[in-house]
Order: sequence, then C-alpha cells, then structure tokens
Amino acid sequence: MVVTIHSFTPVYKGKPRAVELGILHDRDTGLADKLITSFPTVDARLNEPYGPDDGVLHTLNLHAAPRGLRHAMIEIRNDFLLGEHGQVEWAERLSAALVHAAAH
Repeated sequence: MVVTIHSFTPVYKGKPRAVELGILHDRDTGLADKLITSFPTVDARLNEPYGPDDGVLHTLNLHAAPRGLRHAMIEIRNDFLLGEHGQVEWAERLSAALVHAAAH
C-alpha cells in the first residue's frame, strides 16, 4: 500500500472550498473507496479538491500502480492542521483509517 498525504488551502483563488478531506485516486479506486468510509463526520470527497487530470497523482502512478500496490492520495484542509491539537487528532484519524483499510 502506498499513500501520499498533503494539505490544501480552504480558500483558492478567492473561492472557499467546502470539502474538508479529499481522497484522490486514478483508475484503481479500491483503497480510496475504503478510506472514505472512515470519515463519516467529515465533508470527505473522492477526487476533490484535485483529481487525476490535475497531474497530482504522479508518484502513485509511477511507483504504486505498476507494482500492483493499492494506493491513494489524502488531502486534508490545512486549517485543521494549524495547531498541535489538530495535528494530533488528524494523525490519529488517518492512522486508524489506514489500519482499517489495510486490513480489508
């Protein structure tokens, strides 16, 4: 399993983004579909705020897909990560989601 994790700004080019968590995928949706179910209380969306056409999945397409490894990119809205409390909370949430997805 290969997962890349990034953060994104809540306002882009003057427009607010409602999405709080993005799970990005290309052709293989398996891991993304599993991960998104771990976040029922968050505005989590597949392929938002970015998607395959934005060219952000390069690492996954280069290193994971050719090897048949399950893969996804996680994008967290960065206002959730401003303080230590939010960073710890999201580290725990992501850890639990990844452990769950890896087991299934």
